[in-house]
Amino acid sequence: MLVGAAARWLPFHATVVTESGVEQILTNNSRLYRALLENVLDCLASEVDQPPSLMRDLVVPELWALAAKQSWGNDDREVRLDELDVSDNGYDGGAFAVSYRIQRYPDQTTTQREG
Repeated sequence: MLVGAAARWLPFHATVVTESGVEQILTNNSRLYRALLENVLDCLASEVDQPPSLMRDLVVPELWALAAKQSWGNDDREVRLDELDVSDNGYDGGAFAVSYRIQRYPDQTTTQREG
């Protein structure tokens, strides 16, 4: 998990370690949004009673990221999920989007900024 700014754009991938072994997953991120929508549109349109995942399960990775961010900002002190500072705003989504676009598409953003 990366917390904070990256020196350059990083592709989306995951490493899963279990008792059975280690798997590397490299996704085709051009398909991620469509796959997400295919799994949640029924729920968003109120066509099903139960969502595909419980909200408490979906937010746990976000809580890990917030705990890592708070730890990073406090001399790497351990931060447990049950002691998160609820006043932490997380991150600036707009600034992240601009930074991501510049890192992911450096040739396009340079031309756009100059023009």
